[in-house]
Amino acid sequence: MARFSSSVPLTEDPAVIEPLSIVAKMLVCAIRAIERTVEQLQDKIATLFAQHPDHLLFENLPGAGKNLAPRLLCVFGSDRSCWPDATAIQKYSGIAPVIELHRRLFRPKFLCQTFHEFANQSIHQSNLSGQRSFTNANVAKENPHLRHTSARL
Repeated sequence: MARFSSSVPLTEDPAVIEPLSIVAKMLVCAIRAIERTVEQLQDKIATLFAQHPDHLLFENLPGAGKNLAPRLLCVFGSDRSCWPDATAIQKYSGIAPVIELHRRLFRPKFLCQTFHEFANQSIHQSNLSGQRSFTNANVAKENPHLRHTSARL
């Protein structure tokens, strides 16, 4: 707030300030309405997730938490026959290792993002985090050309 008290206004023209002040107030009201709606949606998701028969499986995944567990449940769905094996969902979501790239294929961004966010969160829950730091440090020390890749291990 101290910065604002010492700042110089760009304009003092009431023809500019008054309408923009009204717009700013309108935007604050819109943001508050959106926040209330998001809270309602989050409550509904939490309620429906808790009622789903597989909720324990997903909420106990390390790092899934209250936000990613319902998203992961949505990814896999209730009918798991859609995914005959792990590679089927990996290929569909775009997270499968790529050996050859012939053309750019469609991949659902939300699914891919969900898996990436879960992987990031689960790293913090992993018992291997100390081992990962040790490996990264040694890879970088032994081969300086791999320093840029060791951060991604």
